[in-house]
Amino acid sequence: MNKKQFYERIKDVLTYTGIALAVIAGIAYLIIIYILVFGFNIHYNREQLVAFLLLGGAVGVLINIAMRIQGIDFAKLTPTAKQVMEELTKLSGISDDVKIRPMWVMFVTTILKDIIVKGGTIGLSLYFVIDISYQGLGEEKYFYLAFANLLLYFGLGLLSMSKAYDYYLESHIPYMKQKIKKLELNNKKERIDEDERVDIGVRTTNQSD
Repeated sequence: MNKKQFYERIKDVLTYTGIALAVIAGIAYLIIIYILVFGFNIHYNREQLVAFLLLGGAVGVLINIAMRIQGIDFAKLTPTAKQVMEELTKLSGISDDVKIRPMWVMFVTTILKDIIVKGGTIGLSLYFVIDISYQGLGEEKYFYLAFANLLLYFGLGLLSMSKAYDYYLESHIPYMKQKIKKLELNNKKERIDEDERVDIGVRTTNQSD
């Protein structure tokens, strides 16, 4: 399988995310209807139910974000994206208008974000898990409900991946091309200004001689 076929197959798969979401939503609907028809046999604890819902919501958000990032990563693999990114990186390196930060700044910033966002999310999720598992919900239908939610989250994640893929190719690449033109224009103006300063310096030297 060559790279071109790989990109084409990714796009072909993402084209059918709508159908996949419809099938997944249908399966999840049947699971939810099964739970609604037979109901729960055990009286639920309101606090545990809230913890169950919050934990499911947090997992759903994480799945959606992960699938969206994966869609962007797939788009970055295309030859057009690689070419534009390479040109933009080259121009950013030689331009005085772009503020480039050293690696350690990114490293420290990423660590702080991971501690606050990821650490906080994992800690909160573990708190809810422990709170639920301390007594247990006492009903296996909660597992079916969680499975139905997971299917829906995965289906919506596929849709987000497809949208992110298309947005990167259709909107972000043109944005980067506009940025490249702006950097090229600024670099050209800088070279002209530098040449004018050199000419003025040469003329001043000649006049003084």
